[in-house]
Parts: sequence; C-alpha cells; structure tokens
Amino acid sequence: MANHLRCSVIIPTRDSLRHLRLALSSVQQQGIREIEILVIDDGSTDGTSDWLAEQSFDRHQLRILRGPGKGPAMARNLAISNARAPFVAFLDSDDMWWPSKLSRQLAFHEANSHVGLSFTDYLHVDGDSRSYGSCFQYWRFNAGADAAAFKILQDAEATILGTNVIGTSTVMVRASDLRRSGGFSNVLPSATDWDLWLRLAGSVRIAATPATLATYLINRPGNMTSRAQARIDAIEEVLARYRQQDSAVYRRAQRLVKARLAEARADSHLLADEHFQALFDRLRVLAMRPSRRTIRATGGQVRNVLRLAQQWSGGENWIPRAPTVQRPESGGPESC
Repeated sequence: MANHLRCSVIIPTRDSLRHLRLALSSVQQQGIREIEILVIDDGSTDGTSDWLAEQSFDRHQLRILRGPGKGPAMARNLAISNARAPFVAFLDSDDMWWPSKLSRQLAFHEANSHVGLSFTDYLHVDGDSRSYGSCFQYWRFNAGADAAAFKILQDAEATILGTNVIGTSTVMVRASDLRRSGGFSNVLPSATDWDLWLRLAGSVRIAATPATLATYLINRPGNMTSRAQARIDAIEEVLARYRQQDSAVYRRAQRLVKARLAEARADSHLLADEHFQALFDRLRVLAMRPSRRTIRATGGQVRNVLRLAQQWSGGENWIPRAPTVQRPESGGPESC
C-alpha cells in the first residue's frame, strides 16, 4: 500500500481523546483511501492509548506512534521521519477538517509540482462551539476572491513574517521539502510552526486559498502565563534573524512583528494584573498597527486603568469593566 499513498496525515495528541475522535472522523470523511494517518500519542493519561489500540484493528490507514512526551514539535518530527507519502498534511487533535479539504489540496499539489506548501482559511470556535470568524477575515488577508482557487503568495517570507495566517491544521507540504527544511525546531520555546513556515518560504513556493476548510479550537488549556512568555521569547528570537533585511517589504513586516510583540507583552501584563504596563504596550500596538481591533483593545484597556484608578481613589466605580481576554491571532497552539 505504501507505494500508492498520496498523503501522510500527521496528528499529535496528548490527553485530548474527546476531540481526537472528532478529528479522526473528519479525516475519514474526506473520502480518500490512499492516505496513512499517523497519530502520535505524546504521553496521554486519559485512555487515548487504549482507544487507539482498539481502532488500529478497524482502520487499515491508522499508524500509532509513541511520542517522547516533549510537546507537539518533537511529536510531529517523529511522524515526519516515519511518513511514507509524497505529501504531508497536519491536523491537531482538537481541530477538524471540513469535507473536501484534503481532496482539494491534493489535486492542487499534484497538478502544480512547483508549489511546496499550501494552506487554507479556517474558522475560530471556542469550547462551546461559538464562532469568532475566520482567520483571513480577522487579519484582512487577501488570498484572492475565488474560493475554488489557490493563489501563489508574492514575497511569501515577508508576508508570513508580518502576519502568520498559516494555521498548522490547514497545511499541506511536499514531504521532500519538509525533510530538507529540518522540520519543526526542537529548541524554540514557542511558535515552532511559524518558524518552519518562514524557513520553507525561503526555499519553496507557497499558495493559499480563501476557502474555509478547517475548524480551529481556541482557548486551549495550559499555563497561560508561561505560554505568554514563551511566545514573547520566540517572537524576539525569530525577529532577530531578519534585522538585516532592509527592503521596504521587510521593513513593513518587521513593524508588524514588533506590534505583535507589544501585543504579546500586553497580554502577559494583563495576566499578571499589571494594567498600566498593559496600557503602555497597547498604545505601542496602536501606533504601529492602527486598526479598529487595536483601537477597541486600547480603549478597553484605558477603561480598565480608569476603573482601577477610581477604586484606588475611593471614587464610585461608574466605568464598566472592559474585556481583557484576547482571542488568538493565528493558526495554532504554538503560533504567534
């Protein structure tokens, strides 16, 4: 069967059995048999291992790997080294593909050998299935008007540096290009997907479609404070690689990354109840990346600071509390 495989689907998972069932079901519903599904159980304690062992008898496509328990980057790399198909598609265990996602990308790649990676738009939903719109809408990312077509990105590396709209669960990549890139970083503290897409963008052509073909679960569990700091450290490390790039397109991208870094710092300050510091960073974001969203976020933080000032002065609290939870700005649990 390996000689006839078209795609290796890579799904890292840890203690996400309820969502994993739905993720695997969404792969089966693609209706393509010439695939292998590599599920990496990265140290689950919720019964995932037993459930997967039972499923392996029913699904000839399913291959189960045991991860080292050190996070999704190393788990994905383990699967990449074991993948046998010419193309690799990623799916996180708490995300889902929409019908025809896999067939549309495979058809595009098989007809366009010059393209190394493609991605699609995706929908943000929370644990209660409330929708927060699509990623491309959120970032006003233009991938063309034709939802049936893929568009080659111009200045792909600078584009992805400035705005990481690539959701890991929407990516399909040529396996040979993926291995040549070295895979996901084992040392970067966060944003290993963004880092990989940037490295690939420096050597392969990248295409996108405006079609929404996946669902991404936001508000994933985890230590938010440590994740916020890891995100800051990762953004700083990646940004440092581009400081010598002085063309107009890279200067704009660097400005956007610095705005994202200020936003990450604001989120970190909010988690620590450091509202004045958070306001300072929100103002920096507004100066570097003015938009309705940043205006709303800054206005909300101003109200928070005024409310706290009134409380400290003993005045009546007539200013409503502003929301402080920021929705994810990009395509994966490690994205920045």
